[in-house]
Amino acid sequence: MSASVKRVQLPDDCDRIAICGGPYSNFAAVDAFLSATTDISHRFCLGDLGGFGPQPNRTLGLLRDSGVTCLQGNYDHAVGHGLHDCGCGYSDPRDREFAQISYDYTYRHTSENHRQWLQQLPQMIVLTWRGCTLLLCHGSPDRVNEFIWATETDDSQIQTFLTDHNVDGICATHTGLPWVRTVTNPNGFWFNVGVLGRPAHEGKRHVYYGCLNFPQHTTRPTPELVPLAYDIDAVTTAMRLEGLPQEFITSLEQGVWTTCSEILPTAEKSVQPRVTVYPALIGTDGQYFYLIQQQQQLINLCSLPRSPGLYWPGMVYLFTASFKSPPLEKCQPLSFFRGSRVREHPPVFGSWCPVLLSRGFLPNPLIMPLA
Repeated sequence: MSASVKRVQLPDDCDRIAICGGPYSNFAAVDAFLSATTDISHRFCLGDLGGFGPQPNRTLGLLRDSGVTCLQGNYDHAVGHGLHDCGCGYSDPRDREFAQISYDYTYRHTSENHRQWLQQLPQMIVLTWRGCTLLLCHGSPDRVNEFIWATETDDSQIQTFLTDHNVDGICATHTGLPWVRTVTNPNGFWFNVGVLGRPAHEGKRHVYYGCLNFPQHTTRPTPELVPLAYDIDAVTTAMRLEGLPQEFITSLEQGVWTTCSEILPTAEKSVQPRVTVYPALIGTDGQYFYLIQQQQQLINLCSLPRSPGLYWPGMVYLFTASFKSPPLEKCQPLSFFRGSRVREHPPVFGSWCPVLLSRGFLPNPLIMPLA
């Protein structure tokens, strides 16, 4: 049976959308996501709304009331149709045991009204956006519960997905681990936006969501991974009251996967950062500055006029007079340059300070690690 597809035409003046994955009944993380993206008109969720967390109706109500456009993950299909398990795709006995505990609880505590709504969700969403076509799915365009891991996926697989579905980018979530890969021939990207439901096995308690940025002067959208802090205590308190396993609670409190982790590839089983920050150089063509990544790709950094002595490897020196900088409260500390610093003249933040730039000028992909 072919997958149901919802088609969405984004307006030409839209320059940013927000995408979350796997809420897993984490109502506090969903609430934080909605608050963080309140100024973004077009927001999407890539499925698996329930599971793992407590009181699934709270999360479902938040997403429905806020108007987030949702697609159907394997969990949503199972709960909506009353299946016997979540269809997550686990093979390890322990993983399957905890997945069943989670599914049985979620199914029992999901209202009939929400179940009927879950049944009707599309399995994929196709976005048309200023000449670009993007595919939103849960696992992969081919299978809802397919695990597409960063360490087991080469560029040719992504190129095949893009070519087969005639799209410029694919956003997914099922693995639960965020990652971004850009490819050429055809030009495009695979973007796992992570999940809101539990941390990314980094030993840190924050979760991730994604944004796609498409400024008016650019030709295609670029992925951005955004870390998100939320009220963990509110969720773990509810989990204890609902009698959910301590292993689930520990995962949120310690930022590690205590269950459903045997599915992880060998290279991804250890607790480790899930986002790669490449060593970088700053270059210029005489007019604009560029970030030169490890792969030797040239990516426009920002429209800063070149001045003598303004750049050298691993450092960037900005003159505030060169562009209209946003207010400090609109900026966020970034670390896409390993060990780099920025100096402003005249000094605004002191002599040397962490890199601070408006989101609108950032390279692809944008990573904003949380301390």
